Amino acid sequence: MKHKYLWISVALAFLGSLYLYVQTFTPPTGPRQDKEIEFPENAAFREVAAKLEHEGLIRNAWIFTQLARWKKIDRNVRAGTYALNSSMTPEKIISIFREGRIIEIPITFPEGLSAAQVGMLLERHGLLTAEKFRAMIDDPALVATFKVEGPTLEGYLFPDTYLFPKGMKPLEIIRKMVRRYKEIYTPELAERAKAIGLSEREIITIASIVEKEVLTEFERPIVAAVCYNRLKIGMPLQSDPTVIYALGDRFTGKLKRKDMVYDSPYNTYRYKGLPPGPIANPGKASIIAALYPAKTKYLYFVSKKDGTHYFSKTYNEHSAAVRKYLIQGKNGKQG
Repeated sequence: MKHKYLWISVALAFLGSLYLYVQTFTPPTGPRQDKEIEFPENAAFREVAAKLEHEGLIRNAWIFTQLARWKKIDRNVRAGTYALNSSMTPEKIISIFREGRIIEIPITFPEGLSAAQVGMLLERHGLLTAEKFRAMIDDPALVATFKVEGPTLEGYLFPDTYLFPKGMKPLEIIRKMVRRYKEIYTPELAERAKAIGLSEREIITIASIVEKEVLTEFERPIVAAVCYNRLKIGMPLQSDPTVIYALGDRFTGKLKRKDMVYDSPYNTYRYKGLPPGPIANPGKASIIAALYPAKTKYLYFVSKKDGTHYFSKTYNEHSAAVRKYLIQGKNGKQG
């Protein structure tokens, strides 16, 4: 009789171990299902485990929670959205949670995008609407929390490649981009701005114009010098990109004569001095060019239609260059 009970105990222990093994190390049965599961900030692990069971990704939420506790990750899971599927074992899901492998959306913001264009790119990737983004970066109260100069964040959304977790809060997206800007615009660069008598906003405004005007690295400090030379003698900057920025949605893709008289403080054909603020978000090279312009007396430049410009010191020389590169070719860009 004792042997009988012993065998029953052994059998029950074996079946129990087999059950635990199946629950812990094998995926659910049935066809594969791909799911995106959110692990909310400060969520209890058991709540997420219950959702995993409900979605058919694990067999038993209680056993899964105990496994996580044994692995000491039940209180240390990175919040975010995880890509899981029903062919994964509980052990595999635990491993993904431990490594914090949330879904991240890579976005590259090229140098020279306006804030409106940044918003459209974020919307295209499903992170937030362009309208909401614009409302936030134009909110003076929010801008004040970032301690940057000016009523908007135009110019301070640093162009770079970012990984944004899926479902990331809009404020955190903006914070990440401004934080990157602050990493680039170091105290040393701020001191340089003071040394040449300009504010941070003025430097970024000049840098944004440089960014929109040139394609080649070596021309950036030269174009910056043209801006400074014109400002020094009270000559309008006459920068086409400032007019395009002023026009906004009214810009049809090609500047017309009537656009040059469009009434906006950003129109540097109509108003002398710098525009009220940046017209784009410049990269580091353009910021450095604005801080360290070339030593030259150039006042004019015109596109040579090959990605570079012809620079002139006098109006007569510039007029000749315009005839050569623009009028004969019937297109191009002049500054």
